[in-house]
Amino acid sequence: MWGDHGRTEKFVPYEPSIRVPLLLRWPGHVLAGTDATRLVLYLDLLPTVLQASGVGLPPGAPALDGESLLQPSHRTALYAEYYKDPSNDKTPTWRMVRTAAVKCVQTYEALGSVTFREYYRLTEAPLEMTNVLGDRDPANDPSTSELHQLATQVSLFAGCAGGTCVR
Repeated sequence: MWGDHGRTEKFVPYEPSIRVPLLLRWPGHVLAGTDATRLVLYLDLLPTVLQASGVGLPPGAPALDGESLLQPSHRTALYAEYYKDPSNDKTPTWRMVRTAAVKCVQTYEALGSVTFREYYRLTEAPLEMTNVLGDRDPANDPSTSELHQLATQVSLFAGCAGGTCVR
């Protein structure tokens, strides 16, 4: 974060904070030019390394939340969250869901109620400078059903474990 969204710390749900480049090279296993638009989380690294090394999880181990990058993806959305840290009182608790086309961010107060929502159409505003829910123009707001669906996804991701985390 170099001043993006007025921030210099990486505790926020915006692309410059959550995006990290990933490069995989494994001659004979990962083809050059493999899909660079795939939605990937850091949670995918362990399943990938385990598959590449031929090591499985021990019996009784909990299922992993990610998916191996050596397999086709089933993911259509990403989830990220931040819980207010007493040593960083500039950033409130937030949860976010992101698809290839949109991002919905919900900010929470101490008791868990949503205090603010952000919605970005990433194909139209990839720099996330236009929160259509905050621009005072209800004509460009997403539908109530879409917002409800995204809020439901945020809640499901917040409580998921194992294979249910890949949506």
